[in-house]
Amino acid sequence: MQLLYKQTANILEQDVLSTANNLIPYIEYMQEITGKPDYPVYESSINLPFDEKIVSEVLQFSQKLENIKLIVLIGIGGSSLGTKALYHALFSDKDPKVEIVFLESVSTVLPDLNFSDPGGVLVNMVSKSGTTMETKVNLQNLLEKYPSLKDRIVYTTSTASKDSYLKVFNIPEKVGGRYCMFSPVGLFPLAVCGLDVVKLLEGAMQARKDCLETTLTKNPAAISASIVFSHYKDNKNINVEFLFPAFLENLGKWWRQLMAESLGKDGKGVTPVVSVGTDDLHSMLQLYLDGPRDKFTEFVYPKSMLPKEVSGVLNGVKNSYSRRSLPYTEFVLEDLTEKSLGYYMQYKMIETMYLGNLLGIDAFNQPAIEEYKKFSILNS
Repeated sequence: MQLLYKQTANILEQDVLSTANNLIPYIEYMQEITGKPDYPVYESSINLPFDEKIVSEVLQFSQKLENIKLIVLIGIGGSSLGTKALYHALFSDKDPKVEIVFLESVSTVLPDLNFSDPGGVLVNMVSKSGTTMETKVNLQNLLEKYPSLKDRIVYTTSTASKDSYLKVFNIPEKVGGRYCMFSPVGLFPLAVCGLDVVKLLEGAMQARKDCLETTLTKNPAAISASIVFSHYKDNKNINVEFLFPAFLENLGKWWRQLMAESLGKDGKGVTPVVSVGTDDLHSMLQLYLDGPRDKFTEFVYPKSMLPKEVSGVLNGVKNSYSRRSLPYTEFVLEDLTEKSLGYYMQYKMIETMYLGNLLGIDAFNQPAIEEYKKFSILNS
């Protein structure tokens, strides 16, 4: 994986490193966390890829399951976005071993599930709090339509009794929803549908190693966070994640929630915008190139897997950015595999923590979300 920025971020290297140097105490704090058992602080999510107990529990239970053809994943936000991102990215050109149907927003029309034997179906309900309205309503509606699935529920949470379900996976209390990708939230359904979650975790492990480097030139998350923060101070507070190819859109939506919920508070925040190539070259690019200069762009793409025509178009886009002196970086994936995408996701989670530190905000709470939930309950 490569973060390319020196010729295109429009910030002097010495200024990038000067800003990143402010992160050194926090990086050293993160290094200390890696040696602590369990999950004592919110940053402890960086230890999930190394948690052998979680991995073993997920794999052992997954391997016991036979003849599963369908998972109905009921969850929203951090409970589903990461899983959905990898499912669509890695099964873009092949069929999964097990299909996943995602129930996120509340809909009056449930999908028709084509099954004759409920033993071939798993319902994976994911809600850390156990109180997520959309998840509770969707489960209720699903069981009303398919009552035979009531004994097929695997619950991923931090609150449930283990006696009530086929299986309960625990989410560590200090791991927030948008940082839980490498817990059973993502590992279990992806393992069942045939992805190599060990390779996924290997990528995340390598990203943690790189992104906790105090030699800042070797730390992509510290460098990237410093560039985004510098542009934020220069009133470029819209961050465009431009992903190629288009089937990476759900990966962008996962990142969008991560950045928006983590950093949008106390009157501060970077607004995340997701675009995909080549689709949005014909909708958003005119604005990016010739509109207000309030944006910073990161292009994300695999090094060697783009069709020749798409690579040529992407180069043209980057040339247009450079001609107009519009700032951008590039995050170049080695390929589109579990390992490379695991690296990207861990890199982005640590980058977000660093941005929170630079902005002087708590990247782990969501007070405005809790407020609307409270008012929703009062008004129901």
